[in-house]
Amino acid sequence: HGDWMAGIQDGLDEASRLSSFRFPDFEAGNVQYSQASRNCFRSLFDVATSTFSAIATQATTDDSLPTRKKAAILPQSLQKSMEIVEECKLRHGNSEKLLFQSDSDTPFSSPSSDPFGQTFFNLFHYNHGMLNAHKDRGLLTVIASRVPCVRNHDEGENTPRSALWMERPDKTAWEDLDQKLDNDQVIVFIGEAGEALFGHENLGLFACRHTVRVNPTGEYVSHSHFRPDPGTESKFNRFSAAMILHQDDVSAS
Repeated sequence: HGDWMAGIQDGLDEASRLSSFRFPDFEAGNVQYSQASRNCFRSLFDVATSTFSAIATQATTDDSLPTRKKAAILPQSLQKSMEIVEECKLRHGNSEKLLFQSDSDTPFSSPSSDPFGQTFFNLFHYNHGMLNAHKDRGLLTVIASRVPCVRNHDEGENTPRSALWMERPDKTAWEDLDQKLDNDQVIVFIGEAGEALFGHENLGLFACRHTVRVNPTGEYVSHSHFRPDPGTESKFNRFSAAMILHQDDVSAS
C-alpha cells in the first residue's frame, strides 16, 4: 500500500505542475515520461490489475452467483494476462518487469500481445480542461486526485472549482467523489468492457457515468480538452492521475 501510494503521489506532484490539460499529450508530438510519471504508471497498473484480479476471482469462483458456467466468463487471453501479471508480482513484488522494458517512454513493448497492453494512463490538471459526462470503455478505471487546499476567501475559498462527479445508478442525482476521497485512497470505476463481463448475469457491476466539471448537469461543452469548465475561474482546480485498464479481447464468452 505504501509503495504504490508513493508512486501515485509522484504522479500527482507532476500533474500539479502541468501547463496543459493532460499528459501524455500525443497531439504535442513525442511523449517523454519522467521518472515520476513512470512510477505513477507502475503503481496504478499494480492497483488496477490487483483489483481486476480480485473481481474476476469472485466472478469465477463464487457459488452463490447465478447459474452460469463461471469458467467461461473470462476469455482465455484475459485469463492468461492475469496469470502473467500475478506471476510477475509473486516473483518481484510488483509488475515493474512488465512495463517500460524496451523504451523508457513506452509502457508496453507490444501492446497487441502484452498483458493488458491497451491500458492507457493520464495525468490531468483541470485548470486547463474538463471532461463531459461519459462512461469509460475499458475493464476498469483507477483514479487518484488532489484538490488544492484553499484557506480563506482571498485565496479563493469560494471560487467555483471542478470536481469528479458520479451519477447514481438510479440516475436521480450526482455525487461529488472528491469530497469522499482521502489522500491514501483511490477511486475505482467499472468500465463498459468490465460491465460486459461482470454485469447483469454475474456480479451486477455496471459502468459508471461520470464527469469532471463544476456543475455535473451542465450543457455539453465542445473542445473540452482545450478549455476549463466555463463555470470556473481556471484556478484552484483539482489535478489527478488516472488509468483505464484494458485489453482488446474482453467480451464475455
